[in-house]
This record gives sequence, C-alpha cells and structure tokens, in this order.
Amino acid sequence: MHEFSAVQQAIDELEKNPRDIKVRLGCMRANREVFLNTLKEMATGTHLEKLKVEVEEIKAAGHCDCGFDGEIEVPGHVHFLRCPDCGRVCKTTKGNEMHIDNLDK
Repeated sequence: MHEFSAVQQAIDELEKNPRDIKVRLGCMRANREVFLNTLKEMATGTHLEKLKVEVEEIKAAGHCDCGFDGEIEVPGHVHFLRCPDCGRVCKTTKGNEMHIDNLDK
C-alpha cells in the first residue's frame, strides 16, 4: 500500500513542523483520494487532525529511447510506464515523487 508510506512521510514531516500543507503527489506514488482518507484516519485524535491539507496530483511523464518525451496517461496504479509511441517500458521522469510545501495563506 503506497498510500500508507506516503501518508507516514507526511505525518513525520508534520510532527516536526505542524502547519497547513500542500502535498504535490505523483500519481504513481499514491492515489490522491486514498492518500487523503488515510491521512484523515491516521491524524484523527491527534493534534494534527485540524490542520488543512491540500493535495495536487503530479501527472506521470516519461522518456523513451525511441525519442518520446512527455506526459503519459496512467489508467490506474502502475509500477512502470510504457511509451505511448512504441510500447516499450520507458524511464519515468515525473509522477513518482511527493513534495510537501507550506500552504500559502
């Protein structure tokens, strides 16, 4: 369950510095809705439950030896990307990361 490890990373960050945050979450890292629901459940009953959390999804992108370089539609949870031009597995350049930023007031 990728969402659990992503949520745990966010909670660890919030424990160090409690604040409203914006999470930029790669679509291959975790599902946005499951991430939010898991975070809500894990924060319930703690000092973190009242913090505001926004999640922005980062689309997947890849680079292929055939020359393709760009965004790739991901139909569901996947562990690798296939080139939309040639069908080969390509290098993931975006979509696997998570960034936690202060939420602008």
